[in-house]
Amino acid sequence: MTSYEDEIGKGFELLAGGEYEKSLEYFLRAIELDSSRSDAYSLASEAYVEIGELEKARKHSEKAYSIDKEKPEFALQYASILMALGDMKNSLTIVNDVLKNHDMVEAHYIKSNIYQNMGEPKKALIEAETAYKMDKNPEYALNFCRILEEEGKIEESIKILKELARADPENLEALYMLFRDSLALNKVPDAFNYIMQCIDVDKEQPAFYSDLASLLDELDDEKLAEKYYEKAVEISGDDAEPLMDLAEFYLDREKYDLAIERIESAIALDDDEKEAYIIKGKVLESMDDFEKAAESFRKAQEIEEDEEAALHEAICLYKLGKHDLSEQIFSNLQEKEFQDEIVNSYLDRIWWRKNRKKFKI
Repeated sequence: MTSYEDEIGKGFELLAGGEYEKSLEYFLRAIELDSSRSDAYSLASEAYVEIGELEKARKHSEKAYSIDKEKPEFALQYASILMALGDMKNSLTIVNDVLKNHDMVEAHYIKSNIYQNMGEPKKALIEAETAYKMDKNPEYALNFCRILEEEGKIEESIKILKELARADPENLEALYMLFRDSLALNKVPDAFNYIMQCIDVDKEQPAFYSDLASLLDELDDEKLAEKYYEKAVEISGDDAEPLMDLAEFYLDREKYDLAIERIESAIALDDDEKEAYIIKGKVLESMDDFEKAAESFRKAQEIEEDEEAALHEAICLYKLGKHDLSEQIFSNLQEKEFQDEIVNSYLDRIWWRKNRKKFKI
């Protein structure tokens, strides 16, 4: 018969090797052997996080924390899971309790993310900077840079990211953030160099080719842009996103048949993608097929409420002469103060069509 330690040891090996579901079997057996010890609960929680079972992860993490509250790592694990589940208040309370006795870099890191989720960027920035100054680990550095970006401190972010890239030229996250930051500062040559470095490190990432294509499109190199949009599609497998990007590329060039072909392929891969139906609607609207366009915009809203899709649906209905239906949608958008100038313009036109007979013109 195996011991508690045997089960934990084997489970840990499997967890480290990425075999999360198998590792769980051993951790749960360890709990059956001795439910008074905290480490099996904590490791089981980690495995549950990896397979997306957050509620089960919370229960096991909470148990580990309740058994051994003196271990700050258990408290921080529990706080992280509560944060992921949206319980910011209790998560913050636990982290603050840890910081009363342990000035831990991980606690400041988690606290920065809690504040970010709470919509308090200035507090998030203070905690992220504290974590970064305590430990220049890339994870803490990247977290600090992300929050700097959100606060518009792009130059400061770039300085840190360049240090990360020099230390590790294959740090994709740093390189990609440098690409994004360079674009934000309109430093196109730098952005181009960074996205090419990203591709050199990982040639099988469709998003990099799509970003390169978008940049080439901005530079008016249509042929190369099309080539790299197609490359992104070629290597994307069952990812609908590159097909959507390519469909928009063709839409912008009024190549509607190609746009429809690509967006239909995207929908075939993922028929629950709101954005795909919005793009399809825009293509059909541009082709003056207002009936089918309105259907597509309506489908997008069935997946998720979307004001842009509602606006386009209303415009299509107006052009079909369905003024009562379009007025209802425009009035709803007016209450939400969405695209007021366009919405009010169409409401005025509908009013005129309903009332023009009253005026002797």
